[in-house]
Amino acid sequence: MLKVVRLRELGLSLEAAIVRALHTAEPLQTSLFAGLRSRLPELSPWIVQKRSLIAISRAFEDECAVRAEPGVLVGSFQREHFYRASEPRWRELARTSLTALVFADFERFCEPPGAPAEIPLERTSPLQREWAIVWNGPGFGACLAAWERPGQESPADGRVFEAIWTVEPQHVWEATTIALGIASVPAPDLAARARAQFEEPRLPGAETLRAATSLTNRIVSYLA
Repeated sequence: MLKVVRLRELGLSLEAAIVRALHTAEPLQTSLFAGLRSRLPELSPWIVQKRSLIAISRAFEDECAVRAEPGVLVGSFQREHFYRASEPRWRELARTSLTALVFADFERFCEPPGAPAEIPLERTSPLQREWAIVWNGPGFGACLAAWERPGQESPADGRVFEAIWTVEPQHVWEATTIALGIASVPAPDLAARARAQFEEPRLPGAETLRAATSLTNRIVSYLA
């Protein structure tokens, strides 16, 4: 009950406050992909190779960048050197974000100025095998989450992932909640600030359809 009161004081509707309080009472997820598959079984995964996943990720990043909305941005990169290769793009994305954070095998937690906060992953973390982009803004939200199948001996650019993506407001809200729950263990203050900033889920409408069409068109053009 106290959680609901605090959330109401932050400006959430009663219904949204109850939903969020119930979710935060659940055990914390350690995997974004598994958490989404558990909470949203209607999202069917696609099998994609790494080169295709890179193109899809670029489409997501650019769709977020072109809208220039304030919001909460989350990324999961598995390895630090993967993030460093994309860091200039993510610094640009972070410029308009209320909060931006990335997961990878960083040595320590860091909040560099003008860039996403860097959250280290434990060696046994499931996120060590995951690739994700989550954007939760007031007018647009999107989520891409992928899981790398184990036991692959192929070259790096031939690795195979199972991926899910969505622009449904409720789905994006779930992804943001899971991601911030994971961040709350190594970076509780950052996660608490972000929780107070991201939007409560909107009802799907014409804007959701337009966002899906725009993002799909961008993905297709980047894969061509």
